[in-house]
Amino acid sequence: MLRKTSILLLVILLSAGITRSQIPVDTVAIATVANVDTSLRIINLNPYFTIAVDSMLSYQLQINKDETRYYWYLKNSPVGLKINKDNGLLSFKADKSFFLSGKLKYDVEYTVKLGVQNLSDAREKVDERLLNSYDRIRKNYRNGLAVVPVERDACGGCFNAIPPQKQSEIKQRKKIIICENCGRILVDNDLADAVEVK
Repeated sequence: MLRKTSILLLVILLSAGITRSQIPVDTVAIATVANVDTSLRIINLNPYFTIAVDSMLSYQLQINKDETRYYWYLKNSPVGLKINKDNGLLSFKADKSFFLSGKLKYDVEYTVKLGVQNLSDAREKVDERLLNSYDRIRKNYRNGLAVVPVERDACGGCFNAIPPQKQSEIKQRKKIIICENCGRILVDNDLADAVEVK
């Protein structure tokens, strides 16, 4: 009986010119959002390696993005530890001569910093803390200048006098010097002239 009524209902709907898409439905299709990993990650990193003397390690590192746009680097690496900057192949040769000469020590943990940088985006090459400070300084001033040159022995932003000792530190370019009055980053005039502003 139920089957006859459903067929009869279908015949009535078709004769009335109502298509299946016009029939109200109590279920709604939900759009699925693809889980996109936006931050750069090393997929297969093993944080600890134990290696015997006169042995060799070869370990292929991978990232979650296109590897052709990035390069690999190491900081504080012990003697014998190398990375291929193009493909992320980490290799270490624990040669006995390194231990005998004292360059490597037995049973010592070596902390190595491993990094990946983007070749095209300049903002990814700068430390995140420095970048946040730079953006904060730019927001604080109307003209948006966070980096100003030292002109005529004064800050190019607030025109406060800069002592000669600070000026010599700025010319050495070894560390970031800020103006004591306004907080802007100070650079020497030669560097300011050499950089193109976009």
